[in-house]
Amino acid sequence: MRNLLVTLEYPPHQGGVANYYYNLQKNWPEPDNIFVLSNNNHKLLTKRNLPFKWFKSIFSIYSSYCKNKANYLLIGQILPFGISALILKKLFNINYAIIIHGMDFTYALKTKRKKLISTKILDNADKIISANSYTKDLMIDFKNNLKEKIEVVNPGVDFLKVASDDFKGLRDKYKLKDKYVIYSLGRLVKRKNFSQVIKAIDDFDENFKSKIVYVISGSGQEEDNLKKLAQNTNVNCIFTGRVDEKEKWSWFNICDIFVMPSKNIKGDFEGFGIVFLEANLCKKPVLGGLSGGISDAVIANETGFLVNPDDYTDISKKIARLLNDDNLRKNLGEKAYLRAKNDFNWNKQAKLFFKIINNK
Repeated sequence: MRNLLVTLEYPPHQGGVANYYYNLQKNWPEPDNIFVLSNNNHKLLTKRNLPFKWFKSIFSIYSSYCKNKANYLLIGQILPFGISALILKKLFNINYAIIIHGMDFTYALKTKRKKLISTKILDNADKIISANSYTKDLMIDFKNNLKEKIEVVNPGVDFLKVASDDFKGLRDKYKLKDKYVIYSLGRLVKRKNFSQVIKAIDDFDENFKSKIVYVISGSGQEEDNLKKLAQNTNVNCIFTGRVDEKEKWSWFNICDIFVMPSKNIKGDFEGFGIVFLEANLCKKPVLGGLSGGISDAVIANETGFLVNPDDYTDISKKIARLLNDDNLRKNLGEKAYLRAKNDFNWNKQAKLFFKIINNK
């Protein structure tokens, strides 16, 4: 079967969704039978600020579908491209699958009009692929008869590792000798909840707190607030700003634990959290918020801990438990590494996706 993947987000666009589609295409078992049509260079959405900017996509999708002699559509966003897929199904009987990540689904239910349109798109879809179990459950709660056509295909992880010599300089630069290093990576927005980590560290006695360095990589609207909070609590925080791939993997190797206690804010939640698995590849235990799709990425008491994202004392206790027990950190890190390596490599995830689409 020849597939046309239609997506709003694709490299050089950054983010988990773009990464998902790039690696899906890259690892597709039949590389000559998958084609990507993205909005790069405004191929799908018109540049002009007009109503129904997506209308252009109907013609772009159909043209690419015919040009590549495709016979199946993989639709990366329920809105707006699910509308185009629905129209093409009605006009030309073209079958399609909808891929759902999380926030895209909750966004699609924001208004009565969007909910009505999304219902029709999902009802007419041949299959629905959810990137996590949490979103699958949300869809079933929304409409139980969708249950039979929904399958879960989590993101995979790239097996990029950095040799030990590559990150020794960072230890010296930031004077990390004899320090516990807690690492967080992500957009600096409220949902990521990094402020709770600062509060959790501040909850320790001064002697223990002085042994901890909290490194935060990323940028965003919460950066100034986080810096002020760190200053007011006297928590030793390092803000690296955005990091490239080499530095990212260096920090994963340097840290003792990776922490991202994300929370659900009015339907804005973590769809999965590939960063947890990246930390796992460096044999680091992780601490994640019990919300959204994180429970697919983090297995409590096996690859790390899940915490109440609204309770910084819970976060503090879990951090202390990990930092005070070298054997526990090592054992969880080893289990986490094997799970990431064996269960979440992209080759395996792409094959799973392929089998679902092809009814194998």
